Amino acid sequence: MARKASPQLPEHVTHATAPPEGGDLLERLSFEHREIDRLWAQLQLAHRRRLDNQHQLAGQIVTALSEHEATELELLYPVVGDVVGEELAEHARQDHADIRVALDDVDGCDPADDEVFAALGRVMTMVLAHFEEEERIAFPMLRAIMSAEELAALAAGLSRPTGIAAEPEVIDLAAAEREAAEAAEAAPKDHKPGPASRARRLLMRR
Repeated sequence: MARKASPQLPEHVTHATAPPEGGDLLERLSFEHREIDRLWAQLQLAHRRRLDNQHQLAGQIVTALSEHEATELELLYPVVGDVVGEELAEHARQDHADIRVALDDVDGCDPADDEVFAALGRVMTMVLAHFEEEERIAFPMLRAIMSAEELAALAAGLSRPTGIAAEPEVIDLAAAEREAAEAAEAAPKDHKPGPASRARRLLMRR
């Protein structure tokens, strides 16, 4: 009997990517949007499979959001206010304030708890809507008004490296999926370990 192919997780979920070389501020902020979205996708998968790295992934999300917010408040919104209009900049700052309040309610809590995870999901819905609005409205308006040189100069104000590196302890979810599928096929019919328990064993060996 032919073996079924094990499901493959999207590349952007399991692997961090490199920040754009020499990118301007908007390119680098967009990159961070994708990286935070990637971490959230990892956490959703980990929660669904009851893996042991959920708290670590949640901590990475909180750290990434905090650093991203600091950059936007310091470098992006003053320029948006000056070039596009203070109303748009103030709207974005209010978004950040609302997200910060909502995030404070779940920061440090265990995302393996379904209620905590649901609350974090509501926060991430706000976050991703904010990202989408920036990339749909604010970023194109800045590109239409400012020169490439001016946008590149803004990136020079970043005082930290851009990019969210994958922690070595973060489980390779694709490998966990493959091992769980293979183990389920090889196990006796009356005792099949669930994917979550197999994934936890893989995590413990790393």
